[in-house]
Amino acid sequence: MNPGGYGGGGGYGPPGGGGGGWGEPPGGAPPGGGGGWGQPPGGAPPGGGGWGQPPGGAPPGGGGGWGPPPGGAPPGGGGGGGGWGGGPPGGFAPTPQGMPPGYQPPTGASPMGGGVPWEGEGGVFGRWWDTVKAVNGNDSRSFFAAAAQNESGSAITFSMMSGAIAGVVLVIFAGVWVAVFGAAMLSLATAGGGRGSPGVGMAAGAIGVGVAVFYAVAIAVFVTIAAAIAPFVMGGVHHVVLLMLGGIGQGKTYMHTVRVVAYADGAARAWNLVPMFGGLLYAIFNLKNLVQGYDETHKCGAGKAVIAIFSPLICCCFCYLMIFVVGIGTNLLGAASGHR
Repeated sequence: MNPGGYGGGGGYGPPGGGGGGWGEPPGGAPPGGGGGWGQPPGGAPPGGGGWGQPPGGAPPGGGGGWGPPPGGAPPGGGGGGGGWGGGPPGGFAPTPQGMPPGYQPPTGASPMGGGVPWEGEGGVFGRWWDTVKAVNGNDSRSFFAAAAQNESGSAITFSMMSGAIAGVVLVIFAGVWVAVFGAAMLSLATAGGGRGSPGVGMAAGAIGVGVAVFYAVAIAVFVTIAAAIAPFVMGGVHHVVLLMLGGIGQGKTYMHTVRVVAYADGAARAWNLVPMFGGLLYAIFNLKNLVQGYDETHKCGAGKAVIAIFSPLICCCFCYLMIFVVGIGTNLLGAASGHR
């Protein structure tokens, strides 16, 4: 247990209640070596520690909050401690870098992931599904804000996981189609009543099954490999365009952009599993995820993000237009020369 404050003070209580501030207050610890700083909203809390200077000065030992805790002092507490009430095993974590004092970690966030389920703890499929929901959901900006805090390559494994799952589903669909196709071939072969027909039908069905399974497995492997490569290629193009537009965030690197692409595209890929409309849903959510991801990571604004995302298409259209204009101009010059 860690009674009291962590890191010399800081006024806000830990998640779930309890005593003791955590995180360093601006300008260092308050006079007396601990406890809360600043007046709480609505005045001092009733009967116990945390904010402000205790009546009559600091408590003995230069310690933290004022007022005895309910039920007496905590074990190991007393002089020198900040606040009252014990924390969870190992104590409360210090405020993350760049966050204000009193920062509360997102509810349900894992100690490792920091708001990114895939980089937290738990089963692989559970972490994948939680990440898909977080990225495609209404709170995706919070997800990308958390993901922008590091440059880990684990986002690539998430993209590969999405590709592998999509590939497995393709294999299952292919298996169902092959079973129906094989049954139809066998039915046609036996309908003629010939002696050799069933063998021919079974051979044809077996060949069809082998070809379909090989094709499905090849697609699954290709999709998984492409999911590992695409974030680096697409992220590289987008990063260069954002750099040209002055849209790269301070301290952000190429890998931050790659992480946005990997999480945005990997989560949107789950929509491909929806029959008929899966491709359209994938395109819509991929665009939404990329725009929000770049805006939260680089603070570039939606306009620059959209330009970066559509830059390959814009470049292709521009090149095609230039080829068309040059072709028309060449033909006109040739016709003018012929008249002479």
